[in-house]
Amino acid sequence: MVADHGRLYDEPGLGGDDPGAGFEEYLTRLNLSGMWVAEQADVVVGFAGLLIEDRHGEVRPLVVTESMRDTGVGSRLLAQVTEEARNRRLRHLALRPAARNLAGMHCAHEAGFDVLTEVTLVNDLTGRRWREGLSLHDLPFDYLPVWPVSRRMVSAMLGRSGVVAMAAIGSHDGERVVPSGSSRSVPPVTLTRYTK
Repeated sequence: MVADHGRLYDEPGLGGDDPGAGFEEYLTRLNLSGMWVAEQADVVVGFAGLLIEDRHGEVRPLVVTESMRDTGVGSRLLAQVTEEARNRRLRHLALRPAARNLAGMHCAHEAGFDVLTEVTLVNDLTGRRWREGLSLHDLPFDYLPVWPVSRRMVSAMLGRSGVVAMAAIGSHDGERVVPSGSSRSVPPVTLTRYTK
């Protein structure tokens, strides 16, 4: 995913010699209070994490492979993280999708993420072509279209060592999930929870 991100932003060296190192570092964060991995037929198809600072949480990351989008997997992952945040009596739970991720924003909005708290504005000095079509407070904004995330890319992000690392930071319990609201027939997905 890091390599594809580098191609997308025309930064071929993004992630350096070991692009997966950032994810390994993420797993060691002290404020990482939980991680949920969605698997289908022993293949990772998505995952979500919960970071906590004081009484505030953030869903980070939330990734679903392109082939499993619009099947309820992202909604189920968000529901799990939201339930954990409520159980921990957090005051707020934030999610920061990229402006280009319109499908992700729709999924988050349907899951109750409907309060806008901040906006990041960028002055692109490279001359890159962006897509037009967003507006906020009657101001027009451009955005970069979302890139597809394949099962292979999600599996590469986690990898076998990633799953082992997550298991090492806490307890594990599996739950079978049949995606709801799906417009197509999808085999059941297993959500596995790892917590500290």
